[in-house]
Amino acid sequence: MGRTLAAATLAGAVIAAGACDGGASSKAAAPPIPAAKLNCNAISAGTLRQVLVNNSPQGRVGDLSKSPNECLWEGVRDGKTESPSYLDLSFKAYADHGEARAAYTSGALQGGSLGAKGKFTPVRGFGDDAGILRIQKNAKEIVATETTAIGLRFRSRNVIGSLWLTSRRRGIDPGFTGPLDSVSNRETAAVTAAREVLARLGTPASTSPRKTPPAQPGEARVPQSVCGASKTAGRVFGKGRDVSARGDEARRTCEWSSNGEERGLLLDAEAIAPSPLTGEGGIAIAGSVYPDWAYVPENAGAPGLAKAQKEAAGLGDSARMWTEWDPGRPSSTVRLRVRRGNLLVSVSLEEARSFKAVEERARRIATEVLESNL
Repeated sequence: MGRTLAAATLAGAVIAAGACDGGASSKAAAPPIPAAKLNCNAISAGTLRQVLVNNSPQGRVGDLSKSPNECLWEGVRDGKTESPSYLDLSFKAYADHGEARAAYTSGALQGGSLGAKGKFTPVRGFGDDAGILRIQKNAKEIVATETTAIGLRFRSRNVIGSLWLTSRRRGIDPGFTGPLDSVSNRETAAVTAAREVLARLGTPASTSPRKTPPAQPGEARVPQSVCGASKTAGRVFGKGRDVSARGDEARRTCEWSSNGEERGLLLDAEAIAPSPLTGEGGIAIAGSVYPDWAYVPENAGAPGLAKAQKEAAGLGDSARMWTEWDPGRPSSTVRLRVRRGNLLVSVSLEEARSFKAVEERARRIATEVLESNL
């Protein structure tokens, strides 16, 4: 299990160097892609179930598309409405190859419904031009919602396409949450969907995967569960409950909650695998997605609450802490995000204690998780 298997799974679904990057001269004679092909039928119902609900028998897929070339599907796994997935596919046809190439370079259809912008890493073997962007952060439009998203932009002849696969976790408090898919898992699924789209457009992607980068010094793996990774968590809260996403070997989540008490713990650990799609190592990918994460408190506008955020020195390669407390009573919430190499650890801790005591306990839990993933 862990990083090695996650990398192997990712390799099986990936496209890399190759066949479709023929250049302007070889593609100049190719006819434009007809507009009739630019529709939501570019992705089959079977693929939608695979990437949105992981083929869960109780999972359901809903079509939220607004037009034939602006497609949106929602997936809910096993009735878990607090952790939905979305697949967003858009097309735009241009008069000729040159106009489409210029529009692609300028960033047309870059962010899909997310409105996300960033530096796309080039991908070969995906039509004529392609790039990928990985995001993991709190969604700004929905308070206290974490998001893992993979964006793939591609140009095939006179058409630019944008595909976004997004996993959300509504609520990051113990007792009111769901699983969140890992970056590696969503990349594998997004590639599966994009390959089918390109095949329907008549420009299939290369099927020869790039060699998966070797493991680097300092790369970690995630155990089957993080519920036993912290002795402090077990001593304070007892036995945790594994709430990891089904079939996701790169990310593990455990929660401890107490009904009727203002205390609880939510713990995530994710080991990002190397990408055979781009040749990037897990450490490089983790370094690119870590800065995007920022805690948005659920009661951000509530009066009387004190808030603070700061760098948490001495933890991993990078660490950031958000603290929220009520000066009128001993109740504090701490969110801690740590990156060490390719490992991302998140601690969400709530207790009826002083904020300094809760901060110290969150640090101790994060340290124990890091030590368990050497």
